[in-house]
Amino acid sequence: MKGKVLFCMMSMLGMALASCSSDSSENYSENDRVVIVPDRSLGNDVAEFFNAELPKSGMVSEGFFVGKSKQSLCHVINSTDELKALYTGNNPLPAIDFSNQTLIVGQHYVPESFYQVERMELRRKGGGYVLDLYVPEPEIMGFAFGYMYYWCLTTKLESSKMSVNVIVYSE
Repeated sequence: MKGKVLFCMMSMLGMALASCSSDSSENYSENDRVVIVPDRSLGNDVAEFFNAELPKSGMVSEGFFVGKSKQSLCHVINSTDELKALYTGNNPLPAIDFSNQTLIVGQHYVPESFYQVERMELRRKGGGYVLDLYVPEPEIMGFAFGYMYYWCLTTKLESSKMSVNVIVYSE
């Protein structure tokens, strides 16, 4: 019985993750890839803001994605005005140098509330980008659906066209 439940959970995870566009089998140049390691312990105001506003997993973000339940969304933000339009919370926004940086903020609806992004890789594809989110398989498995949030600052992107792949792996 336990095996059937585990198989059912893994099948649901596969179906949920299949909704993301997937192109990990394509060849791309190493020069087109940027590895982004989210550092949730940074002491600056940008990290503190996003660590407070975006829960690590499970709960709904009160400042971002309000009313967007059960949707996987990725926002590529290139200006303060775009950030102000997206953020609905009450805390002051951090200062970001949008002349040199792009902010990526997203949520992914997952069939388990214990998923957390460990590593991100950003690569070029055509006229846009692909963001690969590497997520370790959670140790705790249950039947609750939830959200996985992510954010990062990267060098200024030439396009706001972005697709997202979620790659779950066993440690």
